[in-house]
Amino acid sequence: MRTPMKVLTAASNELPAKDEGLEALWDRFLVRMVSNCIENDASFFKMIKGAGVDISELPEPLYITDEIYSGWQNESKAVGIQDSVVNAIKNIRKSLAALEKGDGNQLRYYISDRRWRKAYRLMQTSAYLNGRSEINLSDYILLIHNF
Repeated sequence: MRTPMKVLTAASNELPAKDEGLEALWDRFLVRMVSNCIENDASFFKMIKGAGVDISELPEPLYITDEIYSGWQNESKAVGIQDSVVNAIKNIRKSLAALEKGDGNQLRYYISDRRWRKAYRLMQTSAYLNGRSEINLSDYILLIHNF
């Protein structure tokens, strides 16, 4: 079903278990943040006693319209990539391939080509929204939330 969705945010109390059939779904969540319980007592009690976040209405000039979003998508595709980032990605791929081979090809270190493509687009968008015409190592750091 075609759905005009721009962002999907999801949360779960647990990660998908191996061989549960959810691997393909998990692979489609590009940016992942695993949040563990608060271990420090002071921080824990500060959190539970806190007032929470006040959610206020977003002013209309800050809305991301379809036109703005479409412009970002199209213009960010023209963003190039610095050689330093190309080399860093090559090194990651080589290291992951070696880990995968050493692990008996269990797919624990496998990153799909589709996922790499999405990660590249995320880095292009980051560079574009930060006013740059090339992906640099500050965009590359986003990969920490992708794999």
